[in-house]
Amino acid sequence: VSSLKVNDISDIPVSNTSSLLQGRMSGVTVSNFSAQPGKDDDVEIRIRGLNTFGNNNPMILIDGVESTLSSVSPNDIESISVLKDAASAAIYGVRAANGVILVTTKKGSSGENRISYNGSYGIQSATVLPKFLDSWQWATLFNEENTAKGSPEKNYTEAMIQKMKNGSDRDHFATTRWLDEVFRSSAIQNHHVSMTGGKQNSNYMASLGYMKQDGIMRGTSTDRVNFRLNSESKYINLFTIGLNVAGNYQEVEEPSIGTYWVYERIKASARPTVPVKYSNGHWGAFDGNPAITEPMKNTLLSTTLTGNTNIYRFDGKGYIDIEPVKNLHFKSSYAYQYNLSDYKDFDPVIPYYTANGEELDSQGAISRMNQNKRESKQWINENLMTYSASISGHNLNFLLGQSSQYNGYSYLNAYGEDFPNNTVQAMDVAKTTTAKGKSEEATLRSWFGRINYSYQ
Repeated sequence: VSSLKVNDISDIPVSNTSSLLQGRMSGVTVSNFSAQPGKDDDVEIRIRGLNTFGNNNPMILIDGVESTLSSVSPNDIESISVLKDAASAAIYGVRAANGVILVTTKKGSSGENRISYNGSYGIQSATVLPKFLDSWQWATLFNEENTAKGSPEKNYTEAMIQKMKNGSDRDHFATTRWLDEVFRSSAIQNHHVSMTGGKQNSNYMASLGYMKQDGIMRGTSTDRVNFRLNSESKYINLFTIGLNVAGNYQEVEEPSIGTYWVYERIKASARPTVPVKYSNGHWGAFDGNPAITEPMKNTLLSTTLTGNTNIYRFDGKGYIDIEPVKNLHFKSSYAYQYNLSDYKDFDPVIPYYTANGEELDSQGAISRMNQNKRESKQWINENLMTYSASISGHNLNFLLGQSSQYNGYSYLNAYGEDFPNNTVQAMDVAKTTTAKGKSEEATLRSWFGRINYSYQ
């Protein structure tokens, strides 16, 4: 078992809770493949390497309920423990084959009400970006390639290359550094307010947080608001009632073609001779070489055509713990989770223009709209009996439990093409539409037990 205390991570400004584990526990590897704001699923956690040919994700429990790390704010975490071997994880059954991550959130304490604020603001920027050739260097190599292929009629003339060097005609012979246009310095900010307090037999902790992150690639961002309430009360020294409620709302923005393809367009098809925009305000698509008649797909324009995902999460757990005799506990709990992800993007028809303001045919382009809706539900009922005793150096801990779990998942996708205009973005006005979806259900019932004995 490896443990991480909140004091070790409280000063680290991150938008993804999974990043808190990176490099802080032996045997735990965290890989972030994109760092795109709001893409928490891109973080891969492996405990002691790869164990199967299939799913190698560990089991994650938030206050005893199976969940994801993205559902809890870093500021609400009290501690994180990782179970790495079979003995410690066995109680969770086959689901613990890849290890278990236990997250405990903060609780209140008896005493006066206390209000705390934690905030951070930072600037992000890309530290290592590849360097592309200047436009005149690119045009020279372009000419060499065409000559070798036997089509020198497409070559740039020396006069054209000279205009690229001196910048005398930026509308037709620009020197555009597309990486500098697409990537930027961006802000990330976190704000978290919490209140704790309680009396002799009761306590509570309530928190409200806000996080906003603009990605270093234009067209990417995320905003998230989250809340949490943990409360517990003990009555007549016999039974304890507790409630843990949490939820968040998140908006994620990204280019509709995907961040991967934005970068691929820069590598494969963006010509440095084409300006981002002409002086007349239209998006650049052509340079001044009359032999190249095919328009270039403007990479910066791609980052303005975005899709938006609205994510809603709710987690609730209530429990009662009865202690009829000292150190003997009967605990019953019920937890419910609900997740909804709603995505939409619309790609309008954007005509091509020349530097002279002439509008060209969009070459059969049609508008498209894509909508996805994912919904998942889960409820878990657990009933536990525990007993502990220590007599004359003999220490005994006993646990017996039963658990029932239900999971439901549904997915619906709608796709439409050829809308009458770019203003009406409703699926029922598209000339062609398609739809698909699926629904899944799974249930699990388990019994488990554990006995620990030690002497002296």
